[in-house]
Parts: sequence; structure tokens; C-alpha cells
Amino acid sequence: MAFTMQEITIVGSSELAIDASVGDGGVNDIADVLTIQTLLNGIPVSLGGSDGGLTLEPEDIVGPQRLIKLEPLIQAIVRFQAMQPGLVQDGRVDPEKNTIKRMRALFRTRRGGGVDSDLVIRPAGPIAGPCNGQGFSAARLKKGAKDWDAIDRRAPIRQFLPVGGRRTLVATSAAGGAVSASISGPKAVVESVKDGKITIVGRLAGEETLEIRHAGHVHTVKLTVRDVLPMAFDIVLLGDDPTSNQSRIADFVSVMSGIVAPIYLNQANVVFSHGNDRVVDKISRSASPFTIDPFRKLTLVGTGEPVGDHIVSDADLIALIRDRTRLTIFLGKIVLKRNPRTVGQGVIGGAWAWFNDTILDTGQRGILPAHEIGHTLGFNHVTALTPGFLMNEFIMPANVIIPCETLADLP
Repeated sequence: MAFTMQEITIVGSSELAIDASVGDGGVNDIADVLTIQTLLNGIPVSLGGSDGGLTLEPEDIVGPQRLIKLEPLIQAIVRFQAMQPGLVQDGRVDPEKNTIKRMRALFRTRRGGGVDSDLVIRPAGPIAGPCNGQGFSAARLKKGAKDWDAIDRRAPIRQFLPVGGRRTLVATSAAGGAVSASISGPKAVVESVKDGKITIVGRLAGEETLEIRHAGHVHTVKLTVRDVLPMAFDIVLLGDDPTSNQSRIADFVSVMSGIVAPIYLNQANVVFSHGNDRVVDKISRSASPFTIDPFRKLTLVGTGEPVGDHIVSDADLIALIRDRTRLTIFLGKIVLKRNPRTVGQGVIGGAWAWFNDTILDTGQRGILPAHEIGHTLGFNHVTALTPGFLMNEFIMPANVIIPCETLADLP
């Protein structure tokens, strides 16, 4: 199954750019508003900035009090324009006009850089939204108590790098000028820099920093270098149907090898391998054991709920796992009692998941298993900047991206 990603351009190594107007009478999209807030918070009050005084959250920008919540930002824009010579005092920031260019110059200078170099750093290949399918991320996600539900606009862009593998970034500027790159630590090396193309190689697992220099400014890219994480998976069919057992297993294995495995290999260095398969036709527990009818609904209930004929609990499935160091996939006519529309589920860090047979006949046949298996590996949901992410809680066929920062969830 092939996935097509829309190509975009990311402006600035800190993505300090906006797509539409912000402020009085502006479009005020969430990402753009947060970008202007970041810029103003990084500029001292003496130069017209807010020096950390603005505290808008994404929900403020879309809620019922939106216009009231935006008023401090609009006032801050007016104050900045008034204190900077030559700027129109209209309380609005337009893409790549004088106000945002002045903000970027002051923001970067304060952070130790030189001029506003407008450097564009992006992966060598296609990119979808703020990320690509090879581990590049300008999403700047921040993890809350559980999920990746916030954005840290001051964070650097990131790049996943497999140990022994290569990635190429392209750094260009409309103003021209030479680009150099270096990595001071041992976990990765710069293999080559030519015509703005920077090729890096992973050496040891861990975090590293790539520094790209241009026009007196140092742009940083955080690298996450990962060794191979081998993950064998076993398939357990619940219910014996000799006429379809082998085809059901083969169909799921094709999903794993053709869709799930490439997503995780290219973006997380997880390598799946097909292990052992078996058919289970009986639930042999002390109370109410039964023979599984492969054509009958198998209801999955929560912990503590009554079980019975064709009613099973998590404990019943866990009891069937033979090797807890491997991923166990349960396939059958499984229906979740609390939400019958659910056709698959993985447990965070639990190393097992279940799927209803019907998943193999739907448009979710690849992405839902990839998503739920992500939970078994340790991934939590991504609820900020939702489009395109594999761990988006709303599963769509095009959700194939694993943002580099979320690799922190993996062992």
C-alpha cells in the first residue's frame, strides 16, 4: 500500500514563520498565533517585546472567548510596532512582511545568533505537514500528563537517525551564503556537506545535536539516534475454522509486512518479525469454560465484569500468552462490550493487542493495527496538530507519521 504525502516548505530552522495574518482582523490560526506569541515572548520589553508575558494556550484561540483572549496579543503587537521604527502600527502581523521580519531578527539576536538569515532546513525528500516519513519533525510536540497534547514553539526541529543509517537535510537561504554543519558528540557524525545538503550518520543510540551555521547564526537540529528494536509477533486465532485459518493468518501477516513494518522501520528503527501462530478453540478457566465458535461473537468485558459462554475478559486473553517478550496478536470475532464499534485495541506497554477479523476487510486494515500496536510498544496519543500522525486518536488511512519527539515513549 503506497501513501502520498503533500510536499510543503518549512521556513526557518525554528519555523518562526506564519501562513496567514495574526492580530487585529487577522485569520488567527492556532499555529500562527502561537508563533507570534513565541517571538514576542523572546524579545525584551525594552525593544517592544513581551519577555514571556503572553500565555495563550491553543484552547484559548478556538474557544468562545477567542476575541477577548486574543486582545493582549493584539495590544502586544501594537506596542512592538510602536517601539520599532518604520513599522505600521496596525496591530497585525502578515506573513513575511516587515513586522515579522523585525521580530525574528530581534528574537534570534537575543538567543545568541546574528542576523535573521531566513534559513530553510528541511528533509531531502517529500514532507507531509510539519513531518515526513523518515523521522524529520518540526511539529515541536510537548507531552502533558499522558498524551502529546501541547506545542513548544521554542523547541528546535528534530530528526530521527537509525544507528548505522543516514539521513540528509537540505539547508538553503534566498540570500545565499555558505552553510556549514557539525556534531560535537559521539552518537552521530556529519558525513558530508555539499551545496546545502547535509548528510548525517548514526553511530550510537541516544540524543545528539546537529549545529548548522549560516550568516552568523547557529541553527540547531536535535537528533534522536536509535538502535534496532527487534519485535517478534505471534498470532493467536480465537476459534478453529480449518477452511480459513491459514488465510486469516496470511492476510494479517501481509498487513504487518506491507504496511505496519515499513512505518516503524523508517521512523523508529523497530523491526518486526513473524513468530509462532496457533489456534485456540477453548477458554479453559475454572469457572464457565467453553469451546469457541469461530462464527460467533466473542464479547470482551472489563476487569471485574461477569464472564461466561463467549464472554471473556482481559485476564482470559493474557492467560493465553506464551511469551511475554514478544507481541501477541489475538484475532477473532471479538467485540468490545463497552463500545461494540471498536474493532481493535492495544494496551499501553502491554505487549498484546486484539483485532476483530473484520478489520482485514476495511479501509483501516493497515493503519488501525499500526496504531494499536503503537500502544503496545508504549506510544501515547498525539492530540496536538492532529492531521497525519499515526497516534492521532482519530484513526484515518493517511495517518502514517511518527513525530520524532514521540520516540521518547519507546523503550
